[in-house]
Amino acid sequence: MSEEHDLPKAVVNRIIKQTLPDTIHVSKDAKLAIQTAARVYIHYLTATSNEYAQEAGRSTVSPTDVQLALSDIELEHFEEEMMQALAAYKTDRKQRVKKTRPKSDKAKTKKKTSETNGDAEEEEEEGEEEEEE
Repeated sequence: MSEEHDLPKAVVNRIIKQTLPDTIHVSKDAKLAIQTAARVYIHYLTATSNEYAQEAGRSTVSPTDVQLALSDIELEHFEEEMMQALAAYKTDRKQRVKKTRPKSDKAKTKKKTSETNGDAEEEEEEGEEEEEE
């Protein structure tokens, strides 16, 4: 695969550094191997998750699709950690939105949510994800 599909070296290096004790050093070749393995893992998990979404007639991959893919590629032991990370992300995102959203937007959201029984909240969350990217 080309360099455009590589994970950012700085991110990979930070993860390695945070994971290992300070007394452990990792060679450049080992960092490259970890970066490559992580990229392959992400591509494989994404493709498998997408297959589950397509089988369900959807064009959007959901966390459930990722869970099924993890099980399918025999990495189900990561499911619980993934779901905990997802829950923590959602909680953090909601807290940040509450702090940064003007009062007028909050009133619109409450009205919109009550009118559609929760569907608007899901749509709004999707829109927020797009804004963050």
